[in-house]
Amino acid sequence: MHEFPFDSDRKRMSVILRKRNDKKIILLSKGADSVMFPRIGGLSPKELNEADDQVYAFATRGYRVLVIAKKVVDEASYNKWHQKYEEVRLSFSDNKDARLSELYDELE
Repeated sequence: MHEFPFDSDRKRMSVILRKRNDKKIILLSKGADSVMFPRIGGLSPKELNEADDQVYAFATRGYRVLVIAKKVVDEASYNKWHQKYEEVRLSFSDNKDARLSELYDELE
């Protein structure tokens, strides 16, 4: 449905898709652990520490590590967000890119 492109400021990218079988709206994001971990909800501090330790272990071996996260977005929230997104996307505003980035962040 949408792609939020990667850029060096956001250090992540995301896509929004609708599942065919049950029509759920899913947001998938991937990015650097430093920007993804603060956005991940539903994990205990212990689980976050364990994930951070695993990322660190891979990084010290020279591996490039990206974190992937999934969020189910309810239809009403998506529709409200999409309306704002379309207004900005179709605008001729001087700060269009910054406003789009704010909208990406809002949904992520």
